[in-house]
Amino acid sequence: MSSKKILKDIQSYFQSLGHTPFAFQTDAWENYLNGKNSIINVPTGMGKTLASLAAAMVEVSQTTHREGIQILYI
Repeated sequence: MSSKKILKDIQSYFQSLGHTPFAFQTDAWENYLNGKNSIINVPTGMGKTLASLAAAMVEVSQTTHREGIQILYI
């Protein structure tokens, strides 16, 4: 699955809820999909969990290969 498709799916989800992702969330998703790391430092309630997991969750949900650990969130 292409990274552009994954980002579009996440954007569509946010739009369906009437929300717009914060820039740090979009940056984190793009970094993840490009094999890069992100450090997320924002106040409680700003969407760190979605920033750190959304792209990986969409990617895993749209793949047929599911052997071993797919996501490890610490």
